[in-house]
Amino acid sequence: MSSNIVFLDTETTGLYPPRDKIVEIAIVDGNGEVLLNTLVDPKREIPNEVIRIHGIDNKMVKGSPTIEDLEPQLIKILKGKKLIVYNLNFDIRFLSRSVVNSIKEKHCCMLRFASVYGEWNQHHGNFKWKPLSTAASHVGYKWEGNAHRALADTLACRAVWNYMEKEAV
Repeated sequence: MSSNIVFLDTETTGLYPPRDKIVEIAIVDGNGEVLLNTLVDPKREIPNEVIRIHGIDNKMVKGSPTIEDLEPQLIKILKGKKLIVYNLNFDIRFLSRSVVNSIKEKHCCMLRFASVYGEWNQHHGNFKWKPLSTAASHVGYKWEGNAHRALADTLACRAVWNYMEKEAV
């Protein structure tokens, strides 16, 4: 697979930046090699209802770098790359403009998978979005790690994307 492709996932304190912040970020390359996998100090409390989803608590992130600390590394990793994210429009909102502007291309694996899965949403006039767990199961992916952790979700996204790339040939 091309070395110009990277896959990214984040875990956050909630759904609404700039109030909510990243608590974990992972990036793997096209071969599945881990380029970044780190907890992130959001400099705010992680709500209990969110901790129940991803399992990342306030003690775990204490002493971790902030997303601002990681920005130079993120730019270095992502600069000129083709970025694939499951639910791109969610994750990208948590990254700074400098990081986003360094990326050559951005693709949403979730939107592409929706058309592959093919369940039509009559109300919205498009294909229904499916959770990453559904997409991973559909392509026969066996999870490495826990779902809703950044590295595990990034690897699952890579598997779904690779499946779709093979099917498209």
